[in-house]
Amino acid sequence: MFYTSFRYLDDLCSLDNSLFHTYIKNIYPKELILLQSNNSDDKATFLDLDVQINNLHCTLKIYDKRDDFDFNIVIFPQLDGDVPSSPSYGIYLSQLIRFARLCNRVDDFHEQNSIMSRKLLKQGFLYHKLRKAFGKFYNRHFDLVKQFNSSLNNLIEGVYRIHISMGISSKRLKK
Repeated sequence: MFYTSFRYLDDLCSLDNSLFHTYIKNIYPKELILLQSNNSDDKATFLDLDVQINNLHCTLKIYDKRDDFDFNIVIFPQLDGDVPSSPSYGIYLSQLIRFARLCNRVDDFHEQNSIMSRKLLKQGFLYHKLRKAFGKFYNRHFDLVKQFNSSLNNLIEGVYRIHISMGISSKRLKK
């Protein structure tokens, strides 16, 4: 009954375990207050995952609790300072790997890539270098990307279309 339960530090996820609440008192001391953070039986967040179950199909996408705040948080380097640019583009590459590992739908991967690349463009990153880094990601980590059944051009075009719909000019994207 606990084979679908997972714990990381103070975060606990127990999937499809109707008996979990009856065992809480045997697992945790009474002084520890457990808070249930999900509001429904078919959707929950755990660590940096948003897990949704619909018609017995599980959809995974990225969850970042910093997005819940009503103020802007700078989480990537500004390239107009003294930060070397090459390692900064490596951050983009590492986040693409994370997105591909966690998202199981191409639309969710596109959304996360678009949000991140939009932030990076605003912080001085160059589109052609992001695109080059994306190509490296696709070729080096095809084992992660193949689940999306999309070519490199289709994945790049998907993000490009989202940027245009967000109002980022095509002139800025072609730099």
